[in-house]
Amino acid sequence: MVAFVALHMLRTYLTGSYKKERSFTWLTGVFLLLITLFLSFSGYLLPWDQLAYWAVTIGTSMADSAPLFGNEVNLLLRGAQDIGAGGLLRFYLLHVVLVPLLGIIVLSVHYYKVGREHGISLPAHVEEGDLPDAVKKDANQRIDFIPDLMTHEIFLACLLTFALMVMCVFFYNAPLEHHADPQKTPLDTKAPWYFLWIQGLLKLGDPALMGIIIPTLVFGLLFAVPYIDRNPYRMMSKRPIAVVLGLLFVVGVMVLSYMGTPQFGIETPPAVRIIQDMAPEEGVGPLRAIPFEQLEPGVYEVGTTDPTTLPPQLALVFIDFQERVTQADEAGTLPDAQGFMVIEDWQADLKKVTPRIIWTDPETGVQKTFDKHIFLHRSRGSGGE
Repeated sequence: MVAFVALHMLRTYLTGSYKKERSFTWLTGVFLLLITLFLSFSGYLLPWDQLAYWAVTIGTSMADSAPLFGNEVNLLLRGAQDIGAGGLLRFYLLHVVLVPLLGIIVLSVHYYKVGREHGISLPAHVEEGDLPDAVKKDANQRIDFIPDLMTHEIFLACLLTFALMVMCVFFYNAPLEHHADPQKTPLDTKAPWYFLWIQGLLKLGDPALMGIIIPTLVFGLLFAVPYIDRNPYRMMSKRPIAVVLGLLFVVGVMVLSYMGTPQFGIETPPAVRIIQDMAPEEGVGPLRAIPFEQLEPGVYEVGTTDPTTLPPQLALVFIDFQERVTQADEAGTLPDAQGFMVIEDWQADLKKVTPRIIWTDPETGVQKTFDKHIFLHRSRGSGGE
């Protein structure tokens, strides 16, 4: 939904469909984009797992840094200094009552403007091009909403809904992560992909400036586009500056989104990074994806154990572990590194897997160890613990 709203607005901008009598319609479209984003944000907390809890905690913490009324807005959103049962209830009511109601109202205005006042914008070459009158007349022919357009749209909506249901049942899985825990911040916490650009901004400096002021200016600029662009033409060839600025804006959002990923600009200790990539705190990861039957008990040492003697899936994970440890040793980030993977029968239908890295601290010369205990049950399904 976020992707389609954003792409629709990008098309509207590139084709200049926000000009003249469509200026107010563009404003309602920007409001709908904001409502869509807030729907996504409010719904993100509802699973009440670690991913949801900490992503929303980061998002609401930006409100706390806002000038003048930041603390009050933060309390209004969370219901307390930290997100708890009150905050969860507030986000639920926002998600299912208030924000959808606002969306229905604004969408009704948006549709009325398009359907009853100025119509859908035609291609710029039709409105402004030197075409024969017969072609322009045919292009301007209106389609009755009832029954023609409505039945067509209902059919497409049903077809898309069916396709989404098939994808959810057969191709996609969104398992819950660990239960929300205010006392434990997971590694690699990240915002939804459509908010990564804000997370990228936050890495550049002051939270108030980067997380509140600049995003507000960005959306303020979107609202003002029809009134800033006074060029009367819609064709892209006649408005090169607006098109270039729009494309630069898209590139900027993409770059900031990449900067917002957990791996960018955040240095994780090498040993922690290796084991986190194998068995992330949230999600499945390669190690948890190993079939239970292939978790053969034993102590497997990097540089000593022959991977060809291991079951196929376990061998692939061990080879990846071995390569990472060896590369860190050669690069000097983990001097004299030794890697072990210990698999134990812990209880009936339960195994304990311990990836362990031992290295010499280059500054103190003291030997250090980092490991992680992972308990895997036979009935864990697609890789959960």
